[in-house]
Amino acid sequence: MSPFERPILIYDDKCSSCTRFANYVRALSRGLIYCIGHNSVQGRDLKNKIFQPDYDSSMMFWLIDTKGAHGGHFGLIPVVVHISRGIIRNRREKSFEIEPSVCFIGNSCRGKKNTIKRIWHLIRYGQNLPFGNFYKNY
Repeated sequence: MSPFERPILIYDDKCSSCTRFANYVRALSRGLIYCIGHNSVQGRDLKNKIFQPDYDSSMMFWLIDTKGAHGGHFGLIPVVVHISRGIIRNRREKSFEIEPSVCFIGNSCRGKKNTIKRIWHLIRYGQNLPFGNFYKNY
């Protein structure tokens, strides 16, 4: 499968809040959005193919679609758009399989204080990287 046949969400799979977020995105999009952890083999391979070697892509979640990579708060609107498409597509066409998530949930971000920190980080940081400006192998 080509990595861009459907949108891909790359998230922090060592964070319980981020893993929950990815599971909600996957379920709400009815499997349209494929979720991959930053620390998984697939996630590392995909990031190595897309981002420059000196770029730290693990500081936020990324939604990668045909237009580019949308990180942090810039990724929220595309996520909502793709969730809507997944709901509509599932009603009309064959639905996608929902792959089980592999997560390495740690205790590092459990609790209200750390969840609030994650939300603040999401609001504060974001980046849009159109394919013409950043990709190297696609």
